[in-house]
Amino acid sequence: MVTMLAALVGEPFLLRPAELAQLTDWQIQRLYCAARKKDGTVIQQQVEPKRLTREQAKVKYFAMGASLGVSREKLEAAWRAKHGGEH
Repeated sequence: MVTMLAALVGEPFLLRPAELAQLTDWQIQRLYCAARKKDGTVIQQQVEPKRLTREQAKVKYFAMGASLGVSREKLEAAWRAKHGGEH
């Protein structure tokens, strides 16, 4: 871990100790071990957004509504208004 911290203080990162202190071990490892181009810049990984099935979306929608105190009847009506009578 000390070697990683020493590397992050140098080029190309130039992080100050106070900045390093705010990072978690996981963040430090991700930064240090990230795939890089020849110039040292990090290669950004594309993340595909996870598509939910209609049923998964409905479960998530109702859970969020319930956590906000919305009644089941209001959630059902709003869901039907947006998505029709489909399940």
